[in-house]
Formats: sequence, structure tokens, C-alpha cells
Amino acid sequence: MIWTTLVLIVALMFVLWQRWRAGRGNLGKVIDYSQGQKGVRREEWLNYSESEARLEQRLGREAAERMIITVLLDNPDKSRKWCADKALYDLERDQRL
Repeated sequence: MIWTTLVLIVALMFVLWQRWRAGRGNLGKVIDYSQGQKGVRREEWLNYSESEARLEQRLGREAAERMIITVLLDNPDKSRKWCADKALYDLERDQRL
């Protein structure tokens, strides 16, 4: 009886943890920690830079977001626009090689 109860509790905790994890933000809800946009969700950004639009056109939304976030993590003091410009520059540079 004790083992059955323990297994049920663990299973319930696992299911609740999976639901909590699934409910967390996806790439569309990544938080920008750069100096100009502290804690603003991506959904609320109204001014996409030209570089960001070109990245999304070339790579798709999720891949462009991952590239920009990678640059943001390496350069937390820079703005999102600067990071989009750098990500596009890096992509074009790497494609020339």
C-alpha cells in the first residue's frame, strides 16, 4: 500500500512538472536582457530592425531568434538592434567562406 501511494505521488509530480515545463515560454517569449530593453518580452517589441527582418527572411523566425539571443548573451551591454546587426554580419561572413 505504501509503495503504491509513493508511486502515484511520484507519477503525479512528474506529470505536473511536465505541464509546468511545457507551459514555460518558447522562442516567441524570450526575454531580452540588453541594456535598452530590460525584461521586455519579444512579443511586445514593435520596432524590428531591418537586420532582424532580413535574418528572419533568410533563416526563419526561430533560427533568427536563436542567433540574436546567442549574440545578446555574449554582449549583454548591447541593444537588440546591434545584436541583430552582428548576427546578420556573422551569417554573411560565414557564408562567404
